[in-house]
Amino acid sequence: MIKQTRRFLRSGALKIQEMFPLFPNSFALVTGAPRSGTGAMASWIGEQPWVKSFSETKRLFVAHRLREALRKWERFSKKEADERVRELLLNGYSQEGVYIGARLLLDKEPLDPLSLSPNEYGSFLSSVESIFPSVRFIVMVRSPEAVVSSIVNREWGFSLRQEKVKSRTVKDGITSWTEANQLVTKIAEKENSYLCQFEKLVEKPEEVSRELARFLGLRKWNTFQPRETSEVALSRDERSRVWNETSECREQLADIGISYTPEKGS
Repeated sequence: MIKQTRRFLRSGALKIQEMFPLFPNSFALVTGAPRSGTGAMASWIGEQPWVKSFSETKRLFVAHRLREALRKWERFSKKEADERVRELLLNGYSQEGVYIGARLLLDKEPLDPLSLSPNEYGSFLSSVESIFPSVRFIVMVRSPEAVVSSIVNREWGFSLRQEKVKSRTVKDGITSWTEANQLVTKIAEKENSYLCQFEKLVEKPEEVSRELARFLGLRKWNTFQPRETSEVALSRDERSRVWNETSECREQLADIGISYTPEKGS
């Protein structure tokens, strides 16, 4: 009976949204290299009052490509293309969940070559910013060793570019981390971007939660609750390879205050 009531109320709310498209005033995107804490961050923000959260809907990737196509068609100006894509995108979100009363709409899309070509990362974020001029980007950064280990030790499924990927190599993980974080260094100074180091989030959840709440304009918020993470499951040689092949990008991150160095014996 309770489930039927919930389904009925949800169906009614979705119909109201369709009739009266009152969308949230603010939009935010959680992004970064895959397995860098984007899921934990999006989940935490989604639990805050007046926030509606989505996760890897792929709608933003589709919107990016549609916007690019419309811009190439000279019939549409930049403003017209952005307005049309924004309308389609918001209508799409309204079909996926109820956000009546929400003030912030959030989506999470890692910068992953399985979903988007790395040479499009920059133009993708630019498209999102053009579609939602007041967008806030939360960019997750995590140790290359932890990210590569997590990428290698899991199965990968459906994406826009490939329908099934069973596993990925250490080289794949290194490339994913490097390509995503090279972009991080370029957007670090943008006022609408917050670089969140996963390790700091876990070590100082109260401090980071307070900063993020201020950045997103949340009036009420609950502190992030860290969960136990998996140990790095790479051989000594694989660890050495990760640190060696990410050295240049790590130096760039160090220039903006994010430092990752191998532990002794790695």
